[in-house]
Amino acid sequence: MHGKALALLTAVLIASQTLMALGAQSSTCPFRLRDVYWQDAGLLRVVLENVGDSAVENVTATLNITTMTLDEETVNDSYAGTLKPGQTVYFTFPVNVPAHAKASYYNFTLSLEYTQGGSERECELPEPVPVTVNGVPDLTVACNTTVLLAGSENVLELSEVNDGDGVARRVAVSLTPLTGMTVVGANSFTTDLMAPGEVWNFTFTALVGSQPASLRVDVSYWDQLSILYVETFILGFDVKSTLETLVDVVPLNDTLKPNSENAVTLSVENVGEGALKNVTVALYSQTQAAVVLGSNTRRIDLLDEGSSEDVAFDVFVQPGVCGAIPMTVALTFFDEEGRYYQYSYMVGYTVRGYASIKVSKTVYTPAIVFPGDQFVVVELYLTNVGDYYAEDVEVVYPEVPGLVKASYAGSNEAVVPYLPVGEVASVVFMVDVCEGAEPGWHKVPLSVSHDGLNYTVDVMLTVREKARFTVSDVVLSGKPTPGMRGVRVTMKLSNEAGAEAEDVVVSVVSPYITGSTVSNIGTIGANSSAVAVFEVDFDENTPPGTLEVEVTVSWTQEGRTLSQSLTVPIEVYEKHSLSPAVAVAVAAAVAAAAGVYIALKRRS
Repeated sequence: MHGKALALLTAVLIASQTLMALGAQSSTCPFRLRDVYWQDAGLLRVVLENVGDSAVENVTATLNITTMTLDEETVNDSYAGTLKPGQTVYFTFPVNVPAHAKASYYNFTLSLEYTQGGSERECELPEPVPVTVNGVPDLTVACNTTVLLAGSENVLELSEVNDGDGVARRVAVSLTPLTGMTVVGANSFTTDLMAPGEVWNFTFTALVGSQPASLRVDVSYWDQLSILYVETFILGFDVKSTLETLVDVVPLNDTLKPNSENAVTLSVENVGEGALKNVTVALYSQTQAAVVLGSNTRRIDLLDEGSSEDVAFDVFVQPGVCGAIPMTVALTFFDEEGRYYQYSYMVGYTVRGYASIKVSKTVYTPAIVFPGDQFVVVELYLTNVGDYYAEDVEVVYPEVPGLVKASYAGSNEAVVPYLPVGEVASVVFMVDVCEGAEPGWHKVPLSVSHDGLNYTVDVMLTVREKARFTVSDVVLSGKPTPGMRGVRVTMKLSNEAGAEAEDVVVSVVSPYITGSTVSNIGTIGANSSAVAVFEVDFDENTPPGTLEVEVTVSWTQEGRTLSQSLTVPIEVYEKHSLSPAVAVAVAAAVAAAAGVYIALKRRS
């Protein structure tokens, strides 16, 4: 007893010293590197997490990139706010890669200055900051064994190796049993960063039957240019037999749907010699993501040799769940000689739902849309609100007769290659609004298709009423002829729409008309009119007859400058020339007047 107490005391002291050492290490530098990637060309983003036990503030980060530049060089960024434990902060550094940098990646060091508990502190991040310059990551998977024991919980170690020459980030591994195997406990694992050559080991527990088993390992990761990689590996295992099996449990369905009540049916088969009595089957969920509804126990009074019987349960899977769910089947029974047996089996189920795409935000550029607008940019933010990821999401902003059409072929179509559950992706279209579009709110049925599904999602388009002008009562001060000058022109400009126009300017445009051709009117209210006045000159080469004159109206409405062109006919008359007889008479009169003038001059 004394020896046990001493051993316990020693263990407590060792554990206390270990915790103190861990606490000292954490207090030395309360930051952990969570992510590193290129935000843009020449801009490197570093993500840190406060892993300390108290808040820090006024953090200044200095990145030493001398390993790449050869000459001593540092860049820095700062965060003036407060960072609580568990929170992350982003630092952005200007990093230009020199021409001589030929390595696939470089390790930089990061120094930090911060305030904690009112005191100024500084530290250096324990781990280097790996930055890819010329390489790409390539992850492979290996397992520490290929042989498993039937009927036992096998603890396996998987090794994820970065065989590439670039840094991998946001690495995620998902395990899915294919045949003869159930994963017990966690079936998904993640790590933040893997430098080239780095090995990441993790363990999981598997329960297998008597047949060879196989496991699918799905690996996804991003490089530091934010390119996604998805790879799948299949691992096979031989199975060694253990004790004699009297009962075999076979799940008759292996797929469950999230946010639904699922029927789970198990086939219980007597594979031994002799009948079994009072067979009790109990189903237990190994995760909170699934719940057995009602009673989780079923009873079979007699199970003859070689016979089987199906038992059914109702299992509800929580919303948003995808992947694999392990469940335990507990069996108790008696043989013909009254001996009691207790077995435990693991069964696994794949949870697969359906993606559902919704529009969480709509942005139009320009923000105010009028009839006749061309090349309107429509940016839609798509959110996957379903229970499963979506692949190859095709989205079409449809052409609606009388409302919108594509600005050019394909400008109203977009594709999102991959959209996980809860994630958001933006797509951009370019459309023209029809000149005759009715003002008001319009529902545009966005066409969405992915994973064999086709449906529509309504998108709102608001078309504002645009001022609409007509010209009437055109009055000229005289009958214009070629070369005539100083002709006063008045016309009535009417706004026939229910929208007010500000800063209205009217211009008369014709190659034969000059002078005062612009009239500043100001504001014309809805369903109102104003008079525009001009004083113009007609060119000598103006052709007689009906002259089609363009009248351009420009105005400001809701912050936008708009215009409208109208055509007004003006009659131009011919100049009246003198006949020969009249010309002779006029010449004679002029000559006579000249003679009289000369005679009078001489007398004087």
